[in-house]
Amino acid sequence: MSRILRTYDAVTAARVRKAYTLDVALEKVGLTADEVELLETHAEWRKSARLRVIQNQTVEQLQALKLPPTQGAVNTVCTAVFENCKRMFEDAELYGEDGSVPLAKMHSALFRGLAAMGCVQTFFEQLIVICEQDSVQTAHQRRWAAYWAQRIAAGFQLLKEFKKHCSTLPPEQVSRCGQAARVNLAQSWYAQRLKCATNHQLMLGLYVDCPWHLKLPRAYVMARLMAMNEYTKDIVPILLTLQEPPLSDEDQQKVKQLTQTYYAGSNVISGDPSSMKHIPTEAEKATNGHHDNNREETKIYTAEDLKDAIANIRNKRKSTEEATPPPKRAKQYGPWTEADITLDWGKYPLGTYHT
Repeated sequence: MSRILRTYDAVTAARVRKAYTLDVALEKVGLTADEVELLETHAEWRKSARLRVIQNQTVEQLQALKLPPTQGAVNTVCTAVFENCKRMFEDAELYGEDGSVPLAKMHSALFRGLAAMGCVQTFFEQLIVICEQDSVQTAHQRRWAAYWAQRIAAGFQLLKEFKKHCSTLPPEQVSRCGQAARVNLAQSWYAQRLKCATNHQLMLGLYVDCPWHLKLPRAYVMARLMAMNEYTKDIVPILLTLQEPPLSDEDQQKVKQLTQTYYAGSNVISGDPSSMKHIPTEAEKATNGHHDNNREETKIYTAEDLKDAIANIRNKRKSTEEATPPPKRAKQYGPWTEADITLDWGKYPLGTYHT
């Protein structure tokens, strides 16, 4: 497994750097001696020097491994991916925001393979753990972990939408066409749905009947919501749309608005950009005369800040209530009520009538 994944990592790294054949990869990409040996050995064995073919073959090899259907085997696969696909993670930092590099599309086959092997759920959860850890050891990993976790979550959201779309089509258009036609149907829908972002999202399902999905219990999603930080701010709102049983539309909208308020620039596929809170630029602040040099512009608010604010409000109310003792209840005598001691008896000689 280790050799398969290292070969995959080397060939995709070469493709990311615009190499399409083995000769070009060896000449221009700057592969290590170990990576060169892996690619040359595979090319000679499978009689192909085209990098795309080599990449597809390594994914097929990975899926063909005979693994026991246990969580231990799943953990082994995920650990192997983390240890042997280091270039894939590094490239997420280097090229994740580069619109000219179809990084997510290029790795879609691997993630479809992991999904088919029953490993993508555990892999996703381990990425989330890295995103939520606030330690020196994982600081350099959080950016690429956030990139791939967001792509996986968005990939399942898109797959859910694709299946819903297919349910509106005539049965013969979905279930009775050949494999090529079904793949074309999926690719056409993804292209129309994502437009220019097609190359930057994972295509996790090419068929409407692919069975895999993320299992997201409510307790797990709520825990992610409470632990939400800068690295998971674009992931948690997507999880809310995928959990079973689903949240109501009203609850989802509240969480999205909260996320957008805390994290300016939060980017969620299903979100409405027009509903995002407008954060004025420095020029706008200077023009409007609202700029405050002492203001902490980069403050990031979390769920803990919200809880603290609510606690402060409650404490203030409690202090006010304690400072103002409740009025003494006046005694009643039939239709009459005992007058308050502050009343001027000269004006109310007969007491106060109870109505």
